[in-house]
Amino acid sequence: MSGKQEKFPSITASDSLPADGRIKGSEKGTLIGAWVGTVFFGFLILLLGWHMNMPLLIGKMPNPVLAIMALVFLFLLVKSIRETIRLKRFGDPALELNRVPVPMGEILEGRITLGTAFMTGPDFHAKLQCVHRWHENAGKNSHDREVVLWSGETKTALMPGGVVPVSIALPDNRPATNDTNPFDRIFWRLTVTAPFTGIGFAEKYEIPVEAGAKANLPDPIKDDAPFGGPTHDLTPNQATGNMIFMGIFTLAALAAGLYFLSFAVTDITRANASLTWPVTSGHIVESTIGWKKNAPYPQIIYAYNVNGVMHSGETVYPHWFWTRKASQRLLDQFPVGAVVSVHYSPTVPDDPLLQPGLQPGVFQGLLVSTLLLSFALLLGITSLSGKYAVSTGSTVYYKKDSPAGKWNGRVLLLMILQGVLLWWVTVS
Repeated sequence: MSGKQEKFPSITASDSLPADGRIKGSEKGTLIGAWVGTVFFGFLILLLGWHMNMPLLIGKMPNPVLAIMALVFLFLLVKSIRETIRLKRFGDPALELNRVPVPMGEILEGRITLGTAFMTGPDFHAKLQCVHRWHENAGKNSHDREVVLWSGETKTALMPGGVVPVSIALPDNRPATNDTNPFDRIFWRLTVTAPFTGIGFAEKYEIPVEAGAKANLPDPIKDDAPFGGPTHDLTPNQATGNMIFMGIFTLAALAAGLYFLSFAVTDITRANASLTWPVTSGHIVESTIGWKKNAPYPQIIYAYNVNGVMHSGETVYPHWFWTRKASQRLLDQFPVGAVVSVHYSPTVPDDPLLQPGLQPGVFQGLLVSTLLLSFALLLGITSLSGKYAVSTGSTVYYKKDSPAGKWNGRVLLLMILQGVLLWWVTVS
């Protein structure tokens, strides 16, 4: 690596440090996140597969929308159950340190208490790592990088009373904890595992480490700073202005999402009800590619008779937009002169469909509206994170422990999934 040398400062305030030396592990948060995802996908599968009668098969193939969601649901369910069993078996034990923060060059000493239910057990393996994690901006290839600057390991036996002692000597030539820049952090991570029969013990703790009297810190060599300079907290006025600015866009996205959702619910309700509509015979009058706002669509016009009165319709099934390929498939299916079965509303005969039920394209509106609502959620979380913001002078970022830092990545993954599903129902 090349670049100018730069010291990593140690933590400067103890406000965020545990006053009693107790540090909570991170696995309980993983469990909560897994169950939230499990419940969400389970609800979505029930909503689409049961309440809205989405077909399980398309032809002879499984419905890919339900199949993908089912696989994600099963993965999250297995992970949630395993983590729940682990939590029930071992609890949520904290790491009790003799000294917090731990000085560089000294010995990390503490214990984990599992309780009297664990009087005997396998050896525990403890690994302490000094980690440098930063975000690297490279256009479309922006990503997080993580480098282990130092690693130390030890084995320890379970003591009477279910106590696991931990003792690892820290080096005197590595950087201390540095959370000044949430996108360029130095932190110390302690991972403790034990291979119990069945589901073993596993927990991670983040250890505050400060420069001590015995520290002999070199200047670590570091690549170019990812944000092109140091960050600073926003002033109260800047933070408030940032929250208001993001809040305005949040409300706009929320309003648009709810507006489109009303149309989406109408389409889904109409398509689902069409399964019980009366059916009459009709024929295709026109079948060609039409254009609306430079976008293709299948212009299929058909005529049908209801109680001696002739009607005409253009709707194959509720759909928001088409691809040229999907349009051509329908034109091939409904050529001019073809005799077709027309499903029409018993109360409004001028409201017909050629393909009743919940076709994949019916869900375009739902996916568009939920994508907008997810975007509103992303903006709302960002807005509420205003007091956690830092600035490089030209760009505003949000600290890792802020709502934006904790949840924005997950919401973005949800939006990607919604986008993939929207693409699939559009090309189907």
